[in-house]
Amino acid sequence: MTSGNAAPQDHELDTLLAFLAQQRYVLRLTAYGLTEEQVRLSPTASTLCIGGLIKHIPPTAPGRRAVTSASKLP
Repeated sequence: MTSGNAAPQDHELDTLLAFLAQQRYVLRLTAYGLTEEQVRLSPTASTLCIGGLIKHIPPTAPGRRAVTSASKLP
């Protein structure tokens, strides 16, 4: 993915996986070049920060893999 856009897909699952890959790509772009202190900042009214979002991704990955594997069963 070079343009930042998810490519069109033929199946719903493939579309979802492409969308998730796009979101991870955008998060990496957002965090690129930030210091540790900047990653911890919450510059808006939200309590979310870039570091918190990055920390949240690995724990949710096994669930995505389980859903993907189950949906490809005959």
